[in-house]
Amino acid sequence: MGPLPSWLVRQPRLVCHRTSRLLNEEVNAMKRCALFHTAVLMFATAPLVWADLPPAKDPLRQPAIILPETPAEWIEMYCTAQKNPAGLLCYLREHVAFMSERKQKSFSVSETTPGEKEQLGRRWYALTLLGDTAGSDIIPAIEEFVAARKAQGDTMTDFDVALAEVVIERIQLRVSGRDTYIATMLDWVRNGDKTYPRSLDERGQPTRKGKMRVWQAAWALGQLRVPEAAPVLEAKTQEPLWSAGMYGFPLIRALAQIGDRNTMKTVAHACYSGGLFDRLFRWNWLCPGEVDPVWTYWQMRTQGMSLPQTIETMLGALGGDELDVYAHKVLEALGDTSVPYLIDALQHPRG
Repeated sequence: MGPLPSWLVRQPRLVCHRTSRLLNEEVNAMKRCALFHTAVLMFATAPLVWADLPPAKDPLRQPAIILPETPAEWIEMYCTAQKNPAGLLCYLREHVAFMSERKQKSFSVSETTPGEKEQLGRRWYALTLLGDTAGSDIIPAIEEFVAARKAQGDTMTDFDVALAEVVIERIQLRVSGRDTYIATMLDWVRNGDKTYPRSLDERGQPTRKGKMRVWQAAWALGQLRVPEAAPVLEAKTQEPLWSAGMYGFPLIRALAQIGDRNTMKTVAHACYSGGLFDRLFRWNWLCPGEVDPVWTYWQMRTQGMSLPQTIETMLGALGGDELDVYAHKVLEALGDTSVPYLIDALQHPRG
């Protein structure tokens, strides 16, 4: 990707009638304020003890930075998927019943209630997990879900049908063998919205199903941590449709699972320009076992550093002299381990 905009790299130096000495004092005061706020939160919460950026205590509940925290129910769904994928079908039946009870056919995701968003999240995660774990014997039940949703014909039908049909394709490919599955997922990222059946509408624009192939392929490659997928996913984010926002951010989430340091700037830029769009769709919680993109960024950026070096790097970012990707949030997640270094920074500020 091209160079980052200057406002992402450093804060502009504002020169008025102040002397440079006063300006430096002002910057240091701002830095001390930020550090004090972070230190207070550390004393209050102190949830983790780290030695760099190690794995979370619970691998299914990773630290949530830019994405909402993993729901407890999703962890139950994940465990069900590993033992008995058919146990997830109840969430599909629940969704059909939920949509039947709605009096209005119109359905806008951005205007839904918290309970409705939770419902949408469960149906998305249940279907996606079926794509990861189900065998061919589950396909008829998913086809019944597709038929039921088509009969209901509301404004969410196209999304649900596209998701379910692509999940069926994923199951068929996955059971045919790992190599075939991965190769096809890579091609879905490249061409799933271009050359596959029903991927383009009459105007030549990607259809819902075309986009869904790209999203589901990115998910699958991220979950499998396929190294060769990193450049393919990053290249996709350079296409206009997938460059940012709600279309491109799922690709960034997949890149975050792979953790290729060559994609570090792409992940950082997307966390600024795209993460807020993803938050509009609050059913996109951090999934069980998924690593938050911001967390991955700091893992890559501080790779090989000691704990003091890691914290020093984050503190430098807080001052605005370097790229700051939610450094204060990651420092909060560090807990009481980082408090001595924060106190030292307050007492002996840099600059």
